[in-house]
Amino acid sequence: MDFILKIIKENKLKIFIFFCLSFLSSFLNVWILSFINKYLLSANESTFLMMFYFILLLIILFCFNVSVEFALSSFGQNFIFKMQRKLVKQILDTNLIQLDKIGKAKLLASLGADTRSISFALLRSPDFLQSSILFIALLSYIFYISYEIFILCITVLIFTALIDFILIRKIHKYFRESRNNDDFLQNAYQDIIDGHKNLSLNTFRASRYYKDGFEKYALKKRKNNKKASLMQSLYVNFTNASFLALVAFEFFLALNFNITSIQNATTIALAMFFLRAPLLSLLSAFPTILVAKIALDKIKSLSLQAYKEEFKKCEKIKTYKKIRFDNVSFSYEDKFELKPTTLEINKGELIFLIGKNGSGKSTFSLLFASLLKPNSGALY
Repeated sequence: MDFILKIIKENKLKIFIFFCLSFLSSFLNVWILSFINKYLLSANESTFLMMFYFILLLIILFCFNVSVEFALSSFGQNFIFKMQRKLVKQILDTNLIQLDKIGKAKLLASLGADTRSISFALLRSPDFLQSSILFIALLSYIFYISYEIFILCITVLIFTALIDFILIRKIHKYFRESRNNDDFLQNAYQDIIDGHKNLSLNTFRASRYYKDGFEKYALKKRKNNKKASLMQSLYVNFTNASFLALVAFEFFLALNFNITSIQNATTIALAMFFLRAPLLSLLSAFPTILVAKIALDKIKSLSLQAYKEEFKKCEKIKTYKKIRFDNVSFSYEDKFELKPTTLEINKGELIFLIGKNGSGKSTFSLLFASLLKPNSGALY
């Protein structure tokens, strides 16, 4: 999240321009509605010249929207590229101990699924931004025509939003659980590929691992995704039904209580159908944004090394006579310890490390290559 805030700060002028362009796009949409109300719905003004102006307005709106959406999409693609660069660089800079603690499965899940989820959300951001501004602009236009109908709209929208909020919380819960299943599935994939020979030699073990290691979590993921899809379908269709009911009530009030003219009622109905499109776009973007948030939280929980753009260059030692371990010791969180070791290795000398599993051969080699830093002592 800190990285995203940093990118936003670095590009605040671009984001402000995009916001202004999106506002202008929404204004054009409202202008078209106003044009329909003023000229096309009026028998006196509905001429071939007005139709020509209307088509011209539509062409301008089309070209403008395509330009804005392409610019926002390009910005999103650059953002994704920078995020991928940052994550890979952090992995390269993180020490071996931390990487072993995280595990290959979680790293691969973040590089694959999490990065992809964030990418989808960023690519949906132009729609989200434009839909939000258009939604506010259309509500303002309805208020301008009839404040009574506006109050009706707000009442229905608040009720709909409360129901949607409950359903969206459920969706977030199921998507989060589904993402947790991804870590276990990635681990199962890795084990099956790495242990293919051993599993092929033992059918009973292969069957057991297939059911308990893979199928168990695949079924859980499927269950969570199905529940999330059901909740998403409920809130999108409930919102859709609410808008259709709103249009019906609006005409009922206009015709039976003379709240506004039939011309204005028709324009408001058009505005509501215009409202329906951005609102459904906003609602369909929410699950993508929720999944992206979960992905960002997962990446943050990896506790990788802080991002540094440049690689730290080490000075190469051109000539040396020997390498000396001076009372070097190391421990893996008190689980395994390489006791203080003092040793001299002359240049060109051939050495064999002999010992049983867990005696410290690999740890010694990693210290020797400076891939691990000793807890005490020094290497010269």
